[in-house]
Amino acid sequence: MNATCSIYTLSNPVTGEVRYVGKTIHGAKRLLGHLRDDSNNHKVAWIKSLKALGLKPLFEILEEVEESAWIEAEQFWIKSLKFLGCRLTNSVEGGIGGHNPCAETRKKIGDANRDRVVSEETRALLSAAAKGKIISEAHRAISSATHKGKIIPQYHRDAISKANTGLVRTPEHKAKISASSKARMSIQENRDRISKANKGLKRSPECRMKIKLSWQNPARRLAMKKKFPPHRGTGCPCLI
Repeated sequence: MNATCSIYTLSNPVTGEVRYVGKTIHGAKRLLGHLRDDSNNHKVAWIKSLKALGLKPLFEILEEVEESAWIEAEQFWIKSLKFLGCRLTNSVEGGIGGHNPCAETRKKIGDANRDRVVSEETRALLSAAAKGKIISEAHRAISSATHKGKIIPQYHRDAISKANTGLVRTPEHKAKISASSKARMSIQENRDRISKANKGLKRSPECRMKIKLSWQNPARRLAMKKKFPPHRGTGCPCLI
């Protein structure tokens, strides 16, 4: 039987916010090591702030994995929780501290995570970790800067397309999406930001053709005309 280890989290015992992801072969005993750690880093500073209030982190096991696969598993959880907005104190993206894997290793890690199936229990943990979290303006700015100019690889696009193909949304879900969209567009600041982002935008011939073909869908054309009045002198709300 292959040796296994645990991927775990340390959370705020009051708010439940996940602040650290790690791996261990010692189970809950690993928490004692964190409580005794006197290093100079973000995680230790956070734990000390809890201890000053008479508290200690909440230790929870996320996943049991084979010891040979712990790096991929830890990196998966760190990326997933960061994506959900968790303010993790991890100094690296998982794996051995300060380790910078080669291109071949990165590819193996990517391939291992690409087809990973997240269970309902895991989804519930991720959802609980993100609920009630308020993302600061500074965090939003950093996230925006990180994603600007980012090119989404084709395999990622295919996965998104596959996940949405044939997806049937309930009337309640559709109503929530509609209400959320209307709320965003009702804010003048959002309208101005979208307008500014599109001003002077030069579309390639291929992009223009895709837009043109999409407008040949009568149902879509009618729906957009109802939502937005057409520009003067054109038959659709966007200039091709």
